[in-house]
Amino acid sequence: MASKLTLSNRAGWTFALPGFALIFTFIVLPFFFAIGLSLTNQRLLSPNPTQFVGLENYQQLLGLAVVTLEPERNDAGEMIRNEAGEIQYPRLREITRSDDYPQYRGMREWFRWQSGENVVIVIASDVVFMKALVNTFL
Repeated sequence: MASKLTLSNRAGWTFALPGFALIFTFIVLPFFFAIGLSLTNQRLLSPNPTQFVGLENYQQLLGLAVVTLEPERNDAGEMIRNEAGEIQYPRLREITRSDDYPQYRGMREWFRWQSGENVVIVIASDVVFMKALVNTFL
């Protein structure tokens, strides 16, 4: 004969089981499906078959690089300055769109700082996502 404690325990689990099933179905399972789909090139309405791409999506999303630009100089080796007296640097666009630097293609400036004569620029594949990520954690 079962004790009163065992019967009430069984009844409690019987009442809780549908709740656990719903939590698993609507929270846990979609979370793992989302992680699985993020490792493919699946599109919502694409007729193309799905292919496994691994971490390539994350590399595109979180791609960062640091570019150091030296000031432009004239034939005498002096730094070129504009009308306002500011030091002239090569345009970052010349690097990010150049065939000489394919690793920077499509990246845009996230932020920059001056380091001596040089300017250091952090470029990102998805600047909006990086700003959102910083805003989320700060």
